[in-house]
Amino acid sequence: MYQKIIVALVAVAAVSVGLVAPVAGASAPTKANPQKVCQAVASQPDSPKQELKAIRLAQSGNVAALKQALVAMERAAQKAVKTGKSAPTETKAYNANLGKVFAFAYEECADQQVEVTATDTSCDGFPATLDTGTFGVKITNQGANDQFFGVLTVADDDSRSPQEIVDALYATPDGQDPEGISFVTGADAPKGASGFAFGTLEAGRHVFVCGSETAAIGSGEFTVA
Repeated sequence: MYQKIIVALVAVAAVSVGLVAPVAGASAPTKANPQKVCQAVASQPDSPKQELKAIRLAQSGNVAALKQALVAMERAAQKAVKTGKSAPTETKAYNANLGKVFAFAYEECADQQVEVTATDTSCDGFPATLDTGTFGVKITNQGANDQFFGVLTVADDDSRSPQEIVDALYATPDGQDPEGISFVTGADAPKGASGFAFGTLEAGRHVFVCGSETAAIGSGEFTVA
């Protein structure tokens, strides 16, 4: 949920949510509301305080499969808010739990699902067109090194090729977007594993890229209508 150009995620399997039938004489359990998790992920918080708010929104969904992960994330986010530093939300343990949340969002929240396969030399599976609305990406890394996947929105009057846009992305200092380009979503995919991304697409021209922190391995363009 805490969005950066490279979001550390791990491979996890999405778990379907089961509701326990009420027991006679006992209060009925709170019904799960997965949409709360979807809303939390879609909010794309960009500070520890917003992160904590998103976590609590996801918790209000009462999704049993995510309960333990969200409790651990809440503790880390509370510490981040208290200290004013994001480090508690950037640990391997936190990112593993974050991966569970995004895997759930990929399965339960995305109107469109895209499966991408990355190797050491290519990035395949992304379609030429998508519809407006929510979408999820699952990137499976079959290469020998960790990789990331990113989706960018490009200004309508930008005539540069996808490769030129990606080159500009890599040449731009961390924390900044190249002129005419905005970041939509992204995921990290450790070698031999998968990562999940979730976002919302608006009509227009978009570019995707797979690669490492220092070099692109594959890129291309797609249109959203």
